[in-house]
Amino acid sequence: AQGDFASSDVLMLQADLGAFALAPASGRIEQVDALDDGTFVVTIGHEAGIRSQLGGLSDVAAAVGTYVERGAAIGCVAQGRAGRVPTLTLR
Repeated sequence: AQGDFASSDVLMLQADLGAFALAPASGRIEQVDALDDGTFVVTIGHEAGIRSQLGGLSDVAAAVGTYVERGAAIGCVAQGRAGRVPTLTLR
């Protein structure tokens, strides 16, 4: 119905398979998690306690503890689940 809105803390973007996922802001890589589906989620800590997570990655180019500048390549977008469109997830 028109006028119905939902709130979410996740932004999912359709992306080309193998495209680079870039750091949304400068910060330090805090965590890299491998998921059961073979993809990775990278957590970046930014100033003022802000954190971002990039998920749906097939490869990760930065190690935990590494400082990255805004726009730095963090990893590559993985194939979507069960042949679905590859998606980069930002949280």
